[in-house]
Amino acid sequence: RPDHITPGVQNSVVRTFSDEYMNELRDHADREEDIPRPDKERLEKLTNLVEAMAGAFGQILLSHASERRIFSFAFSDTPSKEVRDILRLGEQKGVFHVAMIGNKEGTGRVRLYILNRILAPAFHLDATGFAGYQFVTNSAVVSAMANPESFKASIRRRRLSGEDQFDDIFEDEQLSLPFDQE
Repeated sequence: RPDHITPGVQNSVVRTFSDEYMNELRDHADREEDIPRPDKERLEKLTNLVEAMAGAFGQILLSHASERRIFSFAFSDTPSKEVRDILRLGEQKGVFHVAMIGNKEGTGRVRLYILNRILAPAFHLDATGFAGYQFVTNSAVVSAMANPESFKASIRRRRLSGEDQFDDIFEDEQLSLPFDQE
């Protein structure tokens, strides 16, 4: 009987579990032929949203921003019905945990969507303790659900150019960023 497990083995097991969790979410709609098309589209949008947000949070973690450990988001405006439906699906699938925080104006409370900590290793995120959060707009989330690679690329460009502020990417009402074909 071993008296310890090396960190490399622990890391490998945890990363494999996290990758499998994310892959199951990605592959669910593809494996199930009896899922109606609208449900497959909702699953795809949920997967895209997770990919975009977790990927963006990973880029922020590598940046020089003052708060780099971002692991959750809240809305600075009102999410559309479609976005609320996708977020509710994320709650049902265990992808998001929900809490309440004060809104940006300090006049009320909004829902805070916290990524499931199981996802942290798959996206190289630091999930220790309660990390910071990012305010987003509905339009930014719609864009992230439609094209997660472009959303992540916009954050990556900012990080690589040395910028350490990312709020306008998450909160720009028009989200008029150039889309990469990466």
